[in-house]
Amino acid sequence: MQHMARSFLHEGGNLNHRKQLFRLFSMMLGLLSLYTSGCGHSTAEEPSGPPDTENPDPGQPQHPFEPVGTSLFLQVVDEGGGPVSGAAVSALDAVFPVDSSGHLLLENLSPGSFLARVDALGFTSATAVVELQAGAHLGTQVKLLRRPPPIPFQVEQGGVIQTEQVRVVIPPDAVVDALGQPVSGTVNVTINPIDPTVQLSSMPGPLEGTAASDSARVSLESFFMAEVSLWSHDSPVQLAPGKTADLEFVLPESLASQFQVGDSVPAWWFDLDAGLWREEGTGTVQLSQTQPGKRVWSVQVNHFTWWNCDAPWTDKSCVNVFVVDKMGRPLSGAAVTAQGVSYAGASRTSYTGANGRTCIEIKRGATANVYAGLVSQSPNAVEKVIGTQAAALCGSNACTEVALTMAEIICQPGAYASCPYSGPAEAEGKGVCRAGRQQCNILGTAWSVCQGEVLPAAESCRSPFDEDCDGELNEGCNCSDLQGLPCYGGPSETKDVGICHGGTLACDLFGNTVCQEQQLPRQEVCSTIEDEDCNGTSESCGPSSWGWLATGPMADEERLWHTATLLHNGKVLVAGGIFTTSSEVYDPATGTWSGAISMVSHHHYHTATLLPNGRVLVVGGLSNLSEVYDPVAGVWSATSPMSTERSDHTATLLPNGQVLVAGGSGFGGTRSSAEVYDPATDTWSMTGTMNFPRTEHTATLLPNGEVLVTGGQGENGSGFPTAEIYNPVTGTWNITSAMDSGRYEHTATLLPSGEVLVTGGSAGRAEDGFSKIGLSSAEVYTPSTGTWRATGSMSSAHSGHEATLLPNGQVLVVGPVVYYEGQPYEVAEMYDPASSTWRPAGGAMEAPGRNATATLLPSGQVLIAGAGTFSTYETTVSAEVYRPAMGFWSPTGSMKTARTQHTATLMQNGRVLVAGGRDTLSSLSSTEVYNPASGTWSDAGSMATARALHTATVLPSGDVLVTGGRDTLSVLSSTEVYNPVTDTWSVVSSMAFPRENHVATLLSNGKVLVTGGSAGEDASLPWAEIYDPATGTWSRTGTMFTPRRNHTATLLPNGRVLVTGGYSYNRDSSRDLTEVYDPETGTWAPTNPMIARRGDHTATLLRNGQVFVAGGGDDRSGFFLPSEEVYDPGTGVWSSLGRKLPFYTQSTATLLQSGQVLILGGRGSFGLRTNAGRYLPDTGIWTTAGDMARATQDHQATLLPSGRVLVTGGTQEDGGLSTAAQLYTP
Repeated sequence: MQHMARSFLHEGGNLNHRKQLFRLFSMMLGLLSLYTSGCGHSTAEEPSGPPDTENPDPGQPQHPFEPVGTSLFLQVVDEGGGPVSGAAVSALDAVFPVDSSGHLLLENLSPGSFLARVDALGFTSATAVVELQAGAHLGTQVKLLRRPPPIPFQVEQGGVIQTEQVRVVIPPDAVVDALGQPVSGTVNVTINPIDPTVQLSSMPGPLEGTAASDSARVSLESFFMAEVSLWSHDSPVQLAPGKTADLEFVLPESLASQFQVGDSVPAWWFDLDAGLWREEGTGTVQLSQTQPGKRVWSVQVNHFTWWNCDAPWTDKSCVNVFVVDKMGRPLSGAAVTAQGVSYAGASRTSYTGANGRTCIEIKRGATANVYAGLVSQSPNAVEKVIGTQAAALCGSNACTEVALTMAEIICQPGAYASCPYSGPAEAEGKGVCRAGRQQCNILGTAWSVCQGEVLPAAESCRSPFDEDCDGELNEGCNCSDLQGLPCYGGPSETKDVGICHGGTLACDLFGNTVCQEQQLPRQEVCSTIEDEDCNGTSESCGPSSWGWLATGPMADEERLWHTATLLHNGKVLVAGGIFTTSSEVYDPATGTWSGAISMVSHHHYHTATLLPNGRVLVVGGLSNLSEVYDPVAGVWSATSPMSTERSDHTATLLPNGQVLVAGGSGFGGTRSSAEVYDPATDTWSMTGTMNFPRTEHTATLLPNGEVLVTGGQGENGSGFPTAEIYNPVTGTWNITSAMDSGRYEHTATLLPSGEVLVTGGSAGRAEDGFSKIGLSSAEVYTPSTGTWRATGSMSSAHSGHEATLLPNGQVLVVGPVVYYEGQPYEVAEMYDPASSTWRPAGGAMEAPGRNATATLLPSGQVLIAGAGTFSTYETTVSAEVYRPAMGFWSPTGSMKTARTQHTATLMQNGRVLVAGGRDTLSSLSSTEVYNPASGTWSDAGSMATARALHTATVLPSGDVLVTGGRDTLSVLSSTEVYNPVTDTWSVVSSMAFPRENHVATLLSNGKVLVTGGSAGEDASLPWAEIYDPATGTWSRTGTMFTPRRNHTATLLPNGRVLVTGGYSYNRDSSRDLTEVYDPETGTWAPTNPMIARRGDHTATLLRNGQVFVAGGGDDRSGFFLPSEEVYDPGTGVWSSLGRKLPFYTQSTATLLQSGQVLILGGRGSFGLRTNAGRYLPDTGIWTTAGDMARATQDHQATLLPSGRVLVTGGTQEDGGLSTAAQLYTP
């Protein structure tokens, strides 16, 4: 359900972050100086004498006032470009009026992303989103659409509201007011449509949104959008909880042609307070019932606001834009944007820096117009560009370059000179009243005449401002006698459940009664553990699992033995490490790293502590030096040194804001000493000495303010079982009961219960003097009794790992697994304190290693940064995030027969034909059909011949051609066809050669190309042949240059076929050779070989026309090949993505409707895999898609029309088969 408070602010806005406006007015009087007096400029300093208001080109005033600090000059206009003088701008936790010319100057703003929501009575609302650079003076325009005449309907009967472009069907008795009370009688509907082919500049905000599955930020391509609002007695009303309405958009002809009837397109609504679109539900492309010949997008919605038929796109190209004036001089502060020509999308406006340069992103390989200046207003410059075929983001070296020339910027947007006030002197400066100004326009290219004067007017009671300028706000106005009373507009059973809570009755910006500050149910967000729909359970969009997503690599250095600290602003500071003095900052919002200034000294094996003032104290690391990082200034400064050098010590922030540093090692051996740092005085003072010298121990702040120190390594190299407690009040240490096991390089985590979980570590060195004796055991300390108890053991021994308490109270352990022989392997495990049990944490990490850092982000996700190899000091820049898996798995109806090495084919009727395969004894002739609507299976008769390792291809007629394969004894040349209309099989002519492990490809001309395979011996076949459905016959075609089987064949956009890899003899003869088949000539041509030799791999045609090849076997690398590469048909070049796959050989690859690639199961170095992963072509990274119910190979994955993926059959690790089938929901 939508956030209903959002809908009762005019036409869909959320009031959660607004102050009660009538009580806010006294504060607003002071804030109005932001736009009335130039932030402290006295009127005595302003130029005397008015400019010539009759002169259409008044020129620059003599003494204009420049905007102060970082500024933004807003202009609010209607669709015709005229000013919207009654607009209210919500920003900075306040509400500001524009002047009579629609302008507002905001000064002294903080750099970063700035949002300003704009509302006006009688207009739709919109949000400006601007990235502000420090010291910049920018201008932007916000366009509001005037509401059309309303269309009435009777609530008791429901209504069908039809315009030329939009159709709305509202059920009977389905409307409520702001308090959730039923509305009766006449309700009016207003509809504001936007055709993106001609009206992109009229959108309510940027074409950027958050996906429902994982809250990922994506760019959008719009096919149509509209704002729909309901009104009762001129007040906004909404759909009742639990009710839905049908919304139908007529798609523009130029965009509708790319869709087939039945296609699904996501639905998005615009969040005015966040300035982005949010995915909610899916619509279907259908034929219009009221406008013959036209295609419509139909969706069910449960609230009315801006709705958009959008497809997300993440495959981006970048454009470096250089803007100059007519003299060739770089222009600073020029607005640059792009609008798609070959796609219906637009970039967010960017602004040039002092060098005249900026960067924007367009759809990959697409055509767009790049503008300098406003798209809808002269002067502007425009250049048509074509994006690069390869993915390229701003900041890379592969961006398209474009130069634009526009009019000279002669003034700072918003600079002004005041004009004489023609109204009563006592009114000027009160309420909305103000003198006019001669202003520099939002482009900085011209000065206006005097404009914007606001004179006193009668209070309208439909405005948040003092319109009569007497110092009192809306005197005599009262939208409700119930103001101040508690309220809740959602279903009663959801109140105070999950995120939902009540609010207070108040008036909105335009005098309508609203339930302010309430939080109503909304759609579950998969990437949080909150209960957003307030049903008492956090479903996370299904039985979602968590796994690993590679994020941007660190910017400065490869790191080992560094620290990572969560700052107050939600970013992460990574500092130091072996061989480096650099530091850098990670931004979870963008997944990017930015370099910070180098530290004063070199540190590794050090500690980093976040101080109460937001600064970070770094201490020791082979020295006694310490320093502090200031996140605001971005600088490091030295502090007083410790009394002695320390490494592998602990640092604990005490309740009084001081920092306790204890133990460690240094020159002279292991330390028992401890000292305390006082940030207020920048001094160190010695405190009580521990009872035992120790290093690589843990220190945990207990709820009572004392510090528990456990284990560590002593002089003899063995782990200590001892534990002791530090009392900050007395500065003394007291021994507490010892752990069951001596350990060092372990972790200690304070649980929500107040107990402390200790995990893993090493007991000491093995007999070889190098290998560690790792521990899998875990134990829990209870402070109230001072005792330890054993808890469940981990599945493997971890040492030098990280343990992170998650928001749900469970503990994530990440780090190297240590075996006695010193051969570690990276895994992650999860501890549940409620059951005292461990389970795999899900997914596979991309960059296994040691001594990585783990940082809990504000989102509840965990950042893993840096690592080293196990046997050397090699380091890495890799970073990844532990987060919810994309999509979820669910069971569906079981097949009638367990099978593997079968085919699963999506037919034109939307059902899936599963044919043949084998059971544990012999090949199968049986077939069955899956119905996605019911999740059930039905018999589809038997083939004439039992077969496995065959192919199945849907022909243009809808029939399915099955070729070759193997029966129980021999390889087959026979072929047969399934007719889904008659549900019958018929034999057709046989191929020239028997084949198994071959590939069949449907060509653009409707014929089927069959390539390679083997005839039963180890040797592979080079021959290819063509099946013609019109005659039912086979014919020979050109012979491949290389015999191959277990290869891939991919139909390219130009109609040719790319064949890659495979085995030429046996599985020790994988090939890197590739070749291309031309159907027009029937010939083959070699193309560049792959980077790696591989067979049993996957090949997927991406939306950009490139071919993504992943996994497979390579005899040079021990058979399993955890790598991928991409082929560009335009250049014939292969490029490596340089990432390690969690998948290997005999996996399946499915192109999802999002353009991402889902890879499932298969075999790796440690056996069959349950892993499912998604490849994101725009960033070249992998993210987890959860785990299948069973580890399999030789299974089949089929994309259904709904966008879900059906997985059937396959062989399990023990050789067993199963009838079970499962569905993946992206």
